[in-house]
Amino acid sequence: MTPKQAADGLVEVMLADGQRMLVDFRNVAPDNADVEAEVIRTLLDTEEADGDIRGAVQAYAEATGLTASFFLGRDEVIVAIGSPHEGGRG
Repeated sequence: MTPKQAADGLVEVMLADGQRMLVDFRNVAPDNADVEAEVIRTLLDTEEADGDIRGAVQAYAEATGLTASFFLGRDEVIVAIGSPHEGGRG
């Protein structure tokens, strides 16, 4: 997996299977500064274990009071991470 900052609040992740994932953190409250690093760590740990990436990100979001929404784009999976009190998509 190769994560790279694509734009402010948006991270592009290339998975080992060639799938492209865009992780959108723009709806996360500013007081959750570590969320981006923790979600990327969750993605890395899950992929190394050949686990369910969507399930792992969803579980992390729920455990931390965030929302995680998944959208299937034309060429990628988009994951929107949000804070419910900030109007995050969920």
